[in-house]
Amino acid sequence: MTITSTFIQKLKKQAKEQAKHSDFSHSQLLETYARELGYENWKDLLADQMITPPASAVLLPEFRDRLLDPEARRNFKQSMVMERAERLSACYAAFENINRAAKVVLVGLTPGEQQAVRANEAVAKQLSAGASDQEALKAAKVFASFSGPMRANLEALLDSIGLPEKVGIQSTSQLFGERSDLCHFTSALRYPVFVDDKNYSGSPSILKHPMLRRMIDDHLAKELKLIDGEAWYIPLGRESAKALGYLSAKGVIPKARILDGLPHPSGANAERIAYFLGRKERASLSGKTTPDALDQAKLKLMEHLRKDSVMDRNKAETVNNKDSQQVSSFTKQAVDGKQSTDKVMPTQIESRIIDSVRMSNMVALDGSPKRHELEVRFKGVGREESLYMNRKSYWRKDQLKITLRPGLSDSVSEEILRSGCATPIILKGEQREAYSSNFTAFNNKKDAKGAKNEHFGHAWLVDTGDDFSKLRQFLEILSTLK
Repeated sequence: MTITSTFIQKLKKQAKEQAKHSDFSHSQLLETYARELGYENWKDLLADQMITPPASAVLLPEFRDRLLDPEARRNFKQSMVMERAERLSACYAAFENINRAAKVVLVGLTPGEQQAVRANEAVAKQLSAGASDQEALKAAKVFASFSGPMRANLEALLDSIGLPEKVGIQSTSQLFGERSDLCHFTSALRYPVFVDDKNYSGSPSILKHPMLRRMIDDHLAKELKLIDGEAWYIPLGRESAKALGYLSAKGVIPKARILDGLPHPSGANAERIAYFLGRKERASLSGKTTPDALDQAKLKLMEHLRKDSVMDRNKAETVNNKDSQQVSSFTKQAVDGKQSTDKVMPTQIESRIIDSVRMSNMVALDGSPKRHELEVRFKGVGREESLYMNRKSYWRKDQLKITLRPGLSDSVSEEILRSGCATPIILKGEQREAYSSNFTAFNNKKDAKGAKNEHFGHAWLVDTGDDFSKLRQFLEILSTLK
């Protein structure tokens, strides 16, 4: 039988409903369905609907004779030209396999000459042995995947931002092995592009040249529309990111599913990768590397994935409790069920915050009851530290804005993000710096950017809820600094 994406979705829905009324889990039922249909397991069943783009989108038949000719394969930049424009040329290579079931889509710039040669050799070998077009294209995928140091770098980068957990695997390395069913490898320009017969590397810009932009519309857009479900789209490089941004603006893929900001995994990018992964200290970087931009990118990527988890949880809770209208017990208890008109948080809330501070062996300083910030002091690494809790904003939403000294924030940000206890506040212009004359303990006016003449720090948002557990977790991370 033909395994289509629609059929797959029907099986998943059926298993989900049946699991509610049986002793079997959702995944166990899917494995049972697969065996009943003659497959060894669910993974094999999925593989049957991975490589079938519409026939009109596959160009292999047009180039079959030339692929089977060794001389034409060796000179494919002359014998398999698809289009020319000024100094640019696009040539055919067998990168037409599409994994519709992918949960991760890795988008490079364009296949290089060596990749194209290997893929075409693999397809020719398969066709000569009597394989179908689909079987031949599937075999070529092995040669389209990343290899060598670039693959190792990419695996480490994706592991560092927490992608494996999002797709249910232990390590990104599995996407190149036993869980390749979860990944689709492609390029912004599906077919290899050359400038004066040399690999295209981003100039002219991918969206500014009519031929390149047309390739995105004619190939990449149609390809990504075939990916079922909510995949993560990961551009590798600036021009690939532009292509995905262009397609998201056209509604082809959702902007929220693009993970943009990773350093390119090329070995030529070794220093930026080493810093991103925490293998090289800021002080030892060359002038070519901008650590602030890399820190910002990593924070945004980790937070992007964490937010998605929170959204999934909130969605599930909404479904499970759709008939109940709950008022926050935190706010209700604090203001006796009435809408507060206080300009600062009520004393009942602040007293619970101070209890959490004391439990973490920290000290909340006394001050005016109308002050904007509650200052908390604690012992850091070789110095006394302060943080500031805002008393005028967010508390009505069961949230607390906490500002840390920038250096301290940088040192604990990864642990905070992994714990899920707080979210970094990214201000207008994607800056982290929150300025206030109240942050006197930071004593960093001299480092203020532009015309600003105030102390500044990095702001975090902590959900308080009715149990303050995330606040205590946040403070615990700071209190155990070594």
